[in-house]
Amino acid sequence: VAALASSGFASSTYGADAALERIAAGLRANDLKSVRYSGEGLGWTFGQAYKPGEAWPKIRVNSWTRTVNYETGAMRDEIVLTRAEALGGGGYPHTGSQRNDQYLYGDFAWNQTAAGPAPGPRFVADRVHALWITPYGVVKSALRNNAKVGTGKVGSTSMTTLTFTEPGRFRAVAYVDGGRVVRVESRIPDPVLGETDVVTTYAGYADFGGFSFPTRITQKQGGYPTLELTVRDVVPNAPADIVLPDAVRTATEKVTVDKVADGVWFIAGGSHNSVAIEMKDYMILVEAPLNDGRAVPVINEVRKLSPGKPI
Repeated sequence: VAALASSGFASSTYGADAALERIAAGLRANDLKSVRYSGEGLGWTFGQAYKPGEAWPKIRVNSWTRTVNYETGAMRDEIVLTRAEALGGGGYPHTGSQRNDQYLYGDFAWNQTAAGPAPGPRFVADRVHALWITPYGVVKSALRNNAKVGTGKVGSTSMTTLTFTEPGRFRAVAYVDGGRVVRVESRIPDPVLGETDVVTTYAGYADFGGFSFPTRITQKQGGYPTLELTVRDVVPNAPADIVLPDAVRTATEKVTVDKVADGVWFIAGGSHNSVAIEMKDYMILVEAPLNDGRAVPVINEVRKLSPGKPI
């Protein structure tokens, strides 16, 4: 994505399959530079099941607005949500609502907070995936990545398929019926679950300013629902001047090390903590959280505590 950002994300049909070019032309994909759509419905907190093997905890999505700039690979999600179940994770309040203001710009992700932008490198993979599997984003990504055009079935209905890989991010098969994307099957990396299957469906297409857009979006991740959204409003080519803050561009992972006892250190500085314990011949590291972006700096700091001892 970093290489793509340097040359722009606008779709290019050079070398694309003729059938794929016809699909893109029918959707006017190259005419849609940005989009903003809003709605409400239900969500589920992926990865936070109260018990192993159960569905993710349900939340109510009171309002949800997504703004996408396809030319810069940028996205903003403005979400207001409340708990729908007493149990389960996600850190959501048991009473009242929570507002989330989430951003992506190329290889950078952050959340806007009262204190300013909070860098969130662990969110990049998920948000890149979310942007490029939108109904128009998936066609643009298919064009850019020379998708293989084929046929497949959803139930008993035969459809055109677009199979491609967004390098380093995800693999996807988009199903096109009547010139519209109705289903995207994708596989994304997850630091806890490993490669995770995602199924996103688009239905109830309607005309918005000359562009066809779904009014019903559903999604499953890891076999359980994560989204049921009713779209109320769509603004094609909406203003989407999303700017990357300098504080996010230049951010580095902060790791603090505090000795709490002989041979025991508390490792903090981020949203998740670790503990290092020195043994006679090796070091123990309790928790290497989130993803490589956090775990590697933590491991490097622990190595400094007793050089030469393996972890």
